[in-house]
Amino acid sequence: METNDSSEYGDLNFQVRDSDLECYNKLSNETPIDDPIGYTYRRGEVFLILIAWPLILILGVVGNTAFIYVVFRVERMRTITNRYLANLAVSDVIFLVAAIGSKLVKYASSPFDQDDTYLGAAGCICLYFFTDLSYFASLFFITLTSLDRYVALCRPLDRNSAVNRKSKSLIIVSWIISCAFAASLTPANGNIEAYCHKWPNEKPYNHWPLTIRYCNAVYKWVSSFSTGLQTVPFFVTLIVNSVLYLSIIRELNRSMDFRYGRQQLSISMEQKCRDFRARNQVVKMLVVNGVIFFVCLSPFELMSFSLMVAISNNNRLLIANGDVRRCLFLFARILSYINSAINPLIYTGMCKPYKDAFREAFCGKVKRKRPLVVRTSTLQETDVTGM
Repeated sequence: METNDSSEYGDLNFQVRDSDLECYNKLSNETPIDDPIGYTYRRGEVFLILIAWPLILILGVVGNTAFIYVVFRVERMRTITNRYLANLAVSDVIFLVAAIGSKLVKYASSPFDQDDTYLGAAGCICLYFFTDLSYFASLFFITLTSLDRYVALCRPLDRNSAVNRKSKSLIIVSWIISCAFAASLTPANGNIEAYCHKWPNEKPYNHWPLTIRYCNAVYKWVSSFSTGLQTVPFFVTLIVNSVLYLSIIRELNRSMDFRYGRQQLSISMEQKCRDFRARNQVVKMLVVNGVIFFVCLSPFELMSFSLMVAISNNNRLLIANGDVRRCLFLFARILSYINSAINPLIYTGMCKPYKDAFREAFCGKVKRKRPLVVRTSTLQETDVTGM
């Protein structure tokens, strides 16, 4: 509902909404804002919202949902590794729907890029709870995937006993802990505050609402705590996964050196080539599922960490001015969205058994070749695809 008042704005007939009446009275003697465009979307942001974000959302939701379906549909895909990857896909879907969906609704609801009026207090809590939940769950499942591959290649006897029995429990515990972490961050966005703005006496500003609402922290110190609780687990997870990757690669090389040293004369050149291809496939999948994950999320986490340091020092250590920071965060956000959407494409594009499983799930049976294996020093064969 809107009321019209032309006492100050003359023939422009400035529109005052019921929700803006309090602001209208407060701003009667204030000077209009000099740069109202700074509160709106940039041209590049409009392109991303109207074109890029919907495409990433559709691609990510369809791709991750299809991968989850394949894991449940194709029996040989129901491995420990794929259980973790399926749960990673669930967290990616949650993140894409919450993060990109909220951006699309915000754009349709307000001309201001930071206006959270459409959410309300409950919406602020729910939105950030689900984005944080998906973030922490992703850290858990990418680590569990790396741990499973480490055990499969470096401790194969242990994998068939302890890890296999505990995988379902680990998944449940991971979601519970992720929920707890996400809930602990809700005070960082649990308060919606209204700010009054007086726009210039000209079109199109006379149609803009005077009130902009933002999701803010209940207490100021909560912002630093929230950022720290997000960034510290990320860097800890990065270190843990890096150690696991290096251990896996070292074990693969050691196993092959041992095998060739003991059986140099009995191994054909063809067998050597198969083993080296198997080793390279393991390394490639590690890069796909781990390194790309951390590369895509690192810019946002580094920006968040720098912001936490700046807030703790009364904004004296900001790394750049407002426009530059805005561009950096936008770039980091693009990478985080791509990270959540691209995994199924990488699985099918770089690993033939996954591609065959997709074809079988959606097109029927396909002829499969025997998967490549690496023979470890324990004289057991480990399927490098996790299938």
